[in-house]
Amino acid sequence: MRALVTIISLAVADLERSLAFYRDGMGLPTTGIAAPEHGGDHIAFAFDGGVSLVLYDRRKLAELGSSGATGGTILTQPVEQREDVDAVLAQAHAAGGRRLGPPRSESWGYSGYFADPDGHIWEIVWLAEQ
Repeated sequence: MRALVTIISLAVADLERSLAFYRDGMGLPTTGIAAPEHGGDHIAFAFDGGVSLVLYDRRKLAELGSSGATGGTILTQPVEQREDVDAVLAQAHAAGGRRLGPPRSESWGYSGYFADPDGHIWEIVWLAEQ
């Protein structure tokens, strides 16, 4: 069996709010939105490299026996240029995300963090050439 993760699923409190944040605010293309008549409980987005982000209604976690509490997870998105870190953080903030401190220079590059409307933490990172 190959160990390959290509789908990241996040529980959200409000699918419409999350759709507005990720599609309209952050510019992610949707690959599917489940209509209410077909369950209406998830939205899929596409990233380059064959990775998908699926947002689903947090109430579905109860069916799995989970409380749905988030925490301890950071999603990291690499960018091509240092200034892209600031641009993505500004885009997230304008879309309703919350900045988590200022971006920082590190020995390996530059990064900054934001939280989406449900508190999921994203790191935007530029890796300096080694």
